Amino acid sequence: MGHKYVYLFSEGNAKMRELLGGKGANLAEMTNIGLPVPQGFTITTEACTQYYEDGREINPEIREEQRVTWKEYELIQPTSTSFYRREITWSVFDEKANRVANMLLDRGIQRGQKCAVLLMNCLEWLPIYFGILKTGAIVVPFNFRYSADEIQFCADLAQVDVLLFGPEFIGRMEE
Repeated sequence: MGHKYVYLFSEGNAKMRELLGGKGANLAEMTNIGLPVPQGFTITTEACTQYYEDGREINPEIREEQRVTWKEYELIQPTSTSFYRREITWSVFDEKANRVANMLLDRGIQRGQKCAVLLMNCLEWLPIYFGILKTGAIVVPFNFRYSADEIQFCADLAQVDVLLFGPEFIGRMEE
């Protein structure tokens, strides 16, 4: 089968609006000009049309042509002010995750305890997330849009043992 139904954002562009739809083409174009767009993919309008024609069932003939594993992705966070991208290797990622895990273990966090994470969408989020997992603790991600009251409510509801947050949230923590 030679027909492609799934495109990574980096594979598309604004001229592919008919195939990718408006949002898909715009995300592809934003990726191409270097705006900070998380990695992702778009399912073509043809695949969506086929889905509805088949009674909202996925047609077995439609399958992803290119299988991509997590090892093939790079951890990249483009900056919004320039076309420079922050990158880390998997070994640096693992080292940072180990540092987070060791820091938590040194502070008494144990398997099964709950660690909340309140950060903006950033490159540091992933090593923190996996560092928590390495300790055996449970990650409780908080939405960075939460107000101080919502943070408190969610922390109480989830019975969080520790909250890791970025410097941009100090004001909300003090409330």
